[in-house]
Amino acid sequence: MDAGCFDIDWYTRNNLYQYNYGHDSQGYCQSVFGAANSTTTNAVVRYNVCSNNVRDAALAERQGTIFISTWDGGSLDGVKIYNNTIYYNPAADFPALKVRDTAVFVGSNPNFFKNNIIYSTVPSLTTAKAPFEQDYNLYWTTSSDPVRWDYQGITYNDLNSLSQQTGQESNSLYADPKLQNPGYHGIGRPLSAFALRSDSPAVDSGANVGSMGNRDFFGNEIPVGDGFDIGANEWSGSGSSEEHQLYFAQFAEGLGQLSSEIKVMNSDQTETASGSILLRDDLGQPLSADLNGMEVDGELRVSIPPKGLRVYRTDGQGPLSVGSAEVVSDKPLAGVLLFSGQAGSAGVGASPAMASGFSAPMEVNSSKGVSTGIAMMNLEDQSIVVELTLTDIDGNELAFAEVALDGMGHLARFVDQFEWDVSIDFSNFEGVLVARTAGKKITATVLQTYPGEFSTLPVVPQ
Repeated sequence: MDAGCFDIDWYTRNNLYQYNYGHDSQGYCQSVFGAANSTTTNAVVRYNVCSNNVRDAALAERQGTIFISTWDGGSLDGVKIYNNTIYYNPAADFPALKVRDTAVFVGSNPNFFKNNIIYSTVPSLTTAKAPFEQDYNLYWTTSSDPVRWDYQGITYNDLNSLSQQTGQESNSLYADPKLQNPGYHGIGRPLSAFALRSDSPAVDSGANVGSMGNRDFFGNEIPVGDGFDIGANEWSGSGSSEEHQLYFAQFAEGLGQLSSEIKVMNSDQTETASGSILLRDDLGQPLSADLNGMEVDGELRVSIPPKGLRVYRTDGQGPLSVGSAEVVSDKPLAGVLLFSGQAGSAGVGASPAMASGFSAPMEVNSSKGVSTGIAMMNLEDQSIVVELTLTDIDGNELAFAEVALDGMGHLARFVDQFEWDVSIDFSNFEGVLVARTAGKKITATVLQTYPGEFSTLPVVPQ
């Protein structure tokens, strides 16, 4: 297997790889090979999801996550790679798509890379050569370094230059693809991760490459709308069906002292609700935790019967794990998260998504042992800056601060732990914390501790 997930190996014909989920391999996600004086013919790779592969730096340089290579007199006659979604987070900065410069193409069958999404944490995106064609792809990187496409040994830093000089990628896009949970790489087939959001530029932006099958990675019929979408999901309201979310801005367990309990209820009288519980750490990455005796690496698939209730408990053991929780489902659900610890227990309902920010009551009294803080969860895929204003009980502004949240990231602090621009006496304080997000979606919960007591409070949307 060459440390990769899936191979279309040399001297094969009419191989079709579709609807697969490959993650966390040391090497590539998908390869197409030709060798031993033979020709690999009509290889098709479509509607797959690849996530967090190429965990070895040397293999990142040699292979990338989509690897096309020939050797020992081998050749390729027809390689079609289309409508795949790739989260590329390699151990070193090398291209996600690697067509080796020694790869030999023969015959009259088409060779192309089209309708694919590459969501990368590094700036190197593709390296390829003629006659391998690239077009109608959607690229994005979270890196601040200049992006790079290599074609015929020449590096290009924008799609316009690449298209003008080579004719490649003339209909491709460089933009945030607006994916649901794009960094997911847990065990278990994604149910909602990598699905397109309604405002994704991938919707209806793909090409009809011919004989594309009749469904996408999630089982949706294709096409929907005005044309084919880019990536493994054909948007039809969500990944696999209409999607509903519950957000819990604070989740914690561990040290034998803290535990969380998620209670989820399905009010539908006749139909079962299916979905996932998504756990994320402060950086927005999958958070590992024990739920009902099972080790969960960021996502637990759940099923709630009609009029039913399911409870998912952590054991409170092991190292401290702190972050946020989201419940994604195909039916509307209700839920509550119950915290338990040495300071007592408290339940909090799901928090709303807020695009304009929120206000929250704050109280600190050192003599009485009262502290108040805020837990925030970024609902955007990209990092955001939250502007904080602290006021007194009459609305007079006292101090300002800013905090950054990574994409889908989490932050929890007591009010006196923020870096305010002026000194505030928090020995006996009552007031309001106002958060503004410049139109970016966020959710939040107030956390308050008293001696031997812990409570949660909702925030007020702006």
